[in-house]
Amino acid sequence: ARPRVALLSTGSELVEAGEEPGPGMIRNSNRYTLTAALAALGCEAVYYGIAGDRTEDIAARLERALDECDAAVLTGGVSVGDYDRTPAAMEAAGCEMLVRGVRLKPGGACCYGMRNGKFAAALSGNPASAMTNFYAIAAPALKKLAGRRDFRPRELTVSLAEAFGKKSRMTRLVRGRLELAEDGLLLRLPANQGNVVLSSMIGIQAMAVIPGGSGPLAAGEKLKGFLL
Repeated sequence: ARPRVALLSTGSELVEAGEEPGPGMIRNSNRYTLTAALAALGCEAVYYGIAGDRTEDIAARLERALDECDAAVLTGGVSVGDYDRTPAAMEAAGCEMLVRGVRLKPGGACCYGMRNGKFAAALSGNPASAMTNFYAIAAPALKKLAGRRDFRPRELTVSLAEAFGKKSRMTRLVRGRLELAEDGLLLRLPANQGNVVLSSMIGIQAMAVIPGGSGPLAAGEKLKGFLL
């Protein structure tokens, strides 16, 4: 049987895709990207709706989700603002907290925990940040939960097809499409790697790791990476 993974969105600013967002509101795109990503891993997504910004509301939905499903993935509320209540809600739901934030860009805002042997991953509400953290950290655990033997990321070496002009103070993951060249694999980056640019995930096949402390990189720079 495929693992059932609860999906829970948080944030009073969210509306569902079929609703017209009012001032300051945004559509809940994470529901759909994560549903598709989970299916590709061999999991069944079970949607538990949108919780607001109240700790007790998030905790109640998460507790029910972990009672009924094999794991849970949440989005939103994992930073350090006044309305970022997800970590407190996870603790209130009985989760043992394992990780609170990682030194990674994008996707550094996150928290991970366990409750009664079940895994809960809370990701950023920013779409590309959420998907980066999902593929780098959550996906291997969920693949193993699904019984796959190839749960570890398949590593590869790529050359940048074009220059990457930003400095990388901490470990950075860049996403792109693979092309076969005479001397190996090229990674062609989308035009915009921004945290909220969901369209930059379309057709992505791999991520490359830029080590922390790196300056701008020239075209042809070789990097370690992994397949999605």
